[in-house]
Amino acid sequence: MTQYGYALVVGITQYDNSLGSLTKPNKDGESVAQLLERQGAYQVKRLPEGWDSERSCYHLSTERLNGTDLGQALREFLLTQADRQHALIYFSGHGFTISDNLGEKKGYLATSDCTSSTIATRGIPLDSLNKLILESNLSSLVILLDCCHAGSILESNLVRQSLTAFNSSQKDYYLIAACRNFESAWEGEQYSVFTEALLKGLGEDNAGSDGQISCDRLFDSIATALKHSGQEPIRMGWGRSLTLVKYQRRRTKLVIDETCPYQGLEPFGQQQERFFFGRDQVTHLLMKKLDQANFIPIIGASGSGKSSVVRAGLIPELEKNGWQILPPILPGFEPLAELKRIFTQFFERGELREISSLIDKDGLPKLIEYLPGSKPLLLVVDQFEEIFTVVPEEQEEKRHRFIQLLAQVVKISNSQLAIVITLRADFLESCLHYPSLTQIIQSQAVYLPPLEGADLEQAITEPAKLQGYQLEPGLVGEILKDVGKEKNSLPLLQFALKELWERDQKKHKLTLEEYRAMDGVLGALNHQAEDIYHRFSEPEQQWVKRIFLKLIRTGEGFKDTRQRQPKMKLLAIVGDNLQDRLALNDILDTLTSKEVRLLVAGQEENQTKAWVDLAHEALMESWQRFTQWRREGREMRQLIERVEDTLREWQTKPQDENLLMGGLLAQVREKWQELEPELDTAAKEFYQRSDTRETERIAAFRALAEAPLRKQANQVLKLLSTQPTEDLVLAIYLTGISLEEFSGKFPNFILATLRKALEVAREQRIFISNDPAVYSVALSPDGTQVVSGSENGTVRLWNLRGNSSSKILQGHEGAVMSVAFSPDGQQIVSASGDQTLRLWNRRGNPIGEPLQGHEDVVLSVVFSPDSQYIVSTGADGAVQIWNKQGKPIGHSLPVNQSLIYSLSFHRDGQHLIGGSGDGTIQLWNLQDNSVVKSFQAHEDAVLSVAFSPHREQIVSGSWDKTIRLWDLDGKLMGKPFRGHEGAVTSVGFSPNGEYIVSGSWDKTLLLWHLKGNPIYEPCQGHQASVSSVNFSPDGQYIVSGSQDGTVRVWDLRGSLIVDTSNAIQDEDWEYWLKLACLRLRTHPIFTNPSSEVAKAACATCHKYLGTKIDLPCLNCGYVVSKTANYCIRCGYNLKLISLSK
Repeated sequence: MTQYGYALVVGITQYDNSLGSLTKPNKDGESVAQLLERQGAYQVKRLPEGWDSERSCYHLSTERLNGTDLGQALREFLLTQADRQHALIYFSGHGFTISDNLGEKKGYLATSDCTSSTIATRGIPLDSLNKLILESNLSSLVILLDCCHAGSILESNLVRQSLTAFNSSQKDYYLIAACRNFESAWEGEQYSVFTEALLKGLGEDNAGSDGQISCDRLFDSIATALKHSGQEPIRMGWGRSLTLVKYQRRRTKLVIDETCPYQGLEPFGQQQERFFFGRDQVTHLLMKKLDQANFIPIIGASGSGKSSVVRAGLIPELEKNGWQILPPILPGFEPLAELKRIFTQFFERGELREISSLIDKDGLPKLIEYLPGSKPLLLVVDQFEEIFTVVPEEQEEKRHRFIQLLAQVVKISNSQLAIVITLRADFLESCLHYPSLTQIIQSQAVYLPPLEGADLEQAITEPAKLQGYQLEPGLVGEILKDVGKEKNSLPLLQFALKELWERDQKKHKLTLEEYRAMDGVLGALNHQAEDIYHRFSEPEQQWVKRIFLKLIRTGEGFKDTRQRQPKMKLLAIVGDNLQDRLALNDILDTLTSKEVRLLVAGQEENQTKAWVDLAHEALMESWQRFTQWRREGREMRQLIERVEDTLREWQTKPQDENLLMGGLLAQVREKWQELEPELDTAAKEFYQRSDTRETERIAAFRALAEAPLRKQANQVLKLLSTQPTEDLVLAIYLTGISLEEFSGKFPNFILATLRKALEVAREQRIFISNDPAVYSVALSPDGTQVVSGSENGTVRLWNLRGNSSSKILQGHEGAVMSVAFSPDGQQIVSASGDQTLRLWNRRGNPIGEPLQGHEDVVLSVVFSPDSQYIVSTGADGAVQIWNKQGKPIGHSLPVNQSLIYSLSFHRDGQHLIGGSGDGTIQLWNLQDNSVVKSFQAHEDAVLSVAFSPHREQIVSGSWDKTIRLWDLDGKLMGKPFRGHEGAVTSVGFSPNGEYIVSGSWDKTLLLWHLKGNPIYEPCQGHQASVSSVNFSPDGQYIVSGSQDGTVRVWDLRGSLIVDTSNAIQDEDWEYWLKLACLRLRTHPIFTNPSSEVAKAACATCHKYLGTKIDLPCLNCGYVVSKTANYCIRCGYNLKLISLSK
């Protein structure tokens, strides 16, 4: 016989009087050793070892064995003798749990030299043994611990905590231990109780049909034998199944059983455990996970066999280990009621109301305290995705509370209750909106892999073999080939195998010919469904279509799920006609019959509500006709489902506030002619009641509501010029009230007020620099960053798409007068009162040394259009050109007697203009550095100049409070632009060259047509003079810097500058409200609302646009995803926000 590996068998009988000697370990160990040698072909080392001269062999003696010798033997065995080999260790003797001075428990295997006071110093610590195992290089390892003898205790939890190698290792490791948590004598007549069960489990009677006994088979036998013994056998393991001993293969008489072992579209259950193959590894992993945690999500694709793994794999294993299994539940329409119902079995009828209240108030932790008995309990929530698909969005509180209750179990140490959920993988993203569930998934989820290879083949062949059937050669290969073409096709496989089984009961053989005749795995279900469908008449086929569509929940895109329905609801499809109902009932009976089983039927526990469901979700994809039905009329079905959801809620709580209302009622009204034939009588009456109530409500409210709204709207228009942002908030608030009160049909003056407020209140965001004054701002070419220069010498880099903090670029020792981005976006240049320029990369890191050459304050700096050159002007009168490496090129450009305050490049990169303190503008040709033109432009200093990006035009702003437009010959184009009440400090063209922006000492910004007409009211918000303005590259924003120390972003969307088409209609309130909400999304007035009006306005944006734009959480200000139901920072329920009145 081929040698399996090496075994170390230890049996210690001799102990100090304080521990008490034992009578069984040497007999136990010798019996185990002989069996391993005989049936496992192990090379066995015995300790303590004695020589049997009569038989000329070693045997397990009754001599003493001290800790030093056992420790040395273990090291030699694990590190040397069994290196790279399979190893087995058996120990029979005392095992003890000892607490150290800090109260921490540790486990020890006691040796002969141990006394009650020296176990910790002379015994073998389990944690040290664990380290030795991790240090070894074994191919596989099995340890069998029998420490439940007279007076000895080794706690199960302690074994699990100490021998972590059996959980963390990727090798094939397996441990079986006899453990308990109380003290009593457990030695039998001939052997110890555990070893007696062990020897029985290793006996030939327990061998499989192949003659082998695996670790799992052995454990199942031991667990059964010790079930009522008071001992608790535990196992820990990882890796492949390990064979311990082998007997001759059994020759058994072939017994034919015609019971079909395949399940069709239904999942395997406990009754079908013996037919369930291929998922041993996953089942063992789940068992191991439940040893470590009490909430396990099982995640897999539709059709991967999640329910079967739980019902036919995990549950039977747990029952063998003494667990009590609660009947699995589905969330359904009322998940909270389902959760409460499942616990009613533990309480008297008179206690049920109290228990329900207890769950509502204190959750599951308190309930668990009242559960009778001490057995561990398992609750399975199957098809957990129903919590997202069946429970409507309007009832988010139910969904959140259900998840919250389940998640509470995680925080209960040593909880009697454990929870397993099964979840379709395509709903994983939905779970991530709930932090507690996300954390559980991240740490405890088991992802169900596809059934492949030998496991898949086992699932096909073994059930048939058990029943005495044969599979024709070539059949398995063709089935495997077909299954490989379709991912997660286990339901289709089971359906095909069941169909194949039922096609030939006489030969007791599954044949290739019949398999091909039924179109194989991928075609069998469609073939069968079509055959059944065509048995019905045309009118009946229409009923069948409506039945199947009622049994799905229509998701977003094409993401549908099954949805069981009360049978009475399906019968209501044909109305109240009795004959039609009887005919439809016959159809349902056919579809749920044992021969067809496209649908399944059942009854609730109270036996009053019959239900019908799809046999499996695989029908939705594999029956081609059903797939086509699902593609048709999806929006209409979603609307019907929303109506039925609301009706169901109203039937639970028949109050007016639960009637149809708002946007849903409007949709139903709009689609009523199409909806009416699809609704049952109850739904139609519900709509009529809702419609009547809403009409009466609107009429009453409109009379009362318009007067105060008009008064507030007039207040907005009156104060708009002095407090524009606050008035935009008020306009949003009024819009929200109008939408709420008038169901979307609000007075025209409200929308007009909102649009007028949008025209004036353009301040979108404020960056607070904490610097005394901001002198200059510039935008990156991609529009994502702003650089600013301040009076205190700092340069700051702001991220327009991030938070409001900045990166500080330090280096200058004087005020930063001017900043600019290179057109290629790779560099930033800053000019300072310390007489230097500095270069920075776009991340804000300095490039090289400061650019030195000016002898006074550097006033302005610009990059050439090709990013290759820099030009600066200073209070020393110099206009200097530099290369991109920061080296000066040539001498200063010729200038007039006065200083140049501002510079701008022509788009050709060859011409440069400068605005002078004497009111002139100079134009240079940089090819020869000559002055092409110098003309008198203003009556006072020219503080800012800019070239048009497309036309041959120059704009200038001056101390004389005017803006002027020039051609390149110095000819004034039109009249001076007048509107500012202070010096014009900064001007710029829009990217398309059609508009001009200006900033002034009067604290405002103005937008202008090229003809000099101001557009809308001045942009107000700065508390001191505006020193710098710039358009964003896309023309939708303006950025300004001010001596108030802030950088502000102004939104141009919704203005003529950006929205020049006629596509937006005046009555399109959603567009204008969205624009208003987006404008204030990152403004402090929204991110940190302090007034009740601001909070209500923010709530309006969440309520009406929460699924369309990202908005800040009203509670903490964190900007949350547009699809979020709860703020991921503070957990605030975004769906519960209501308008403040």
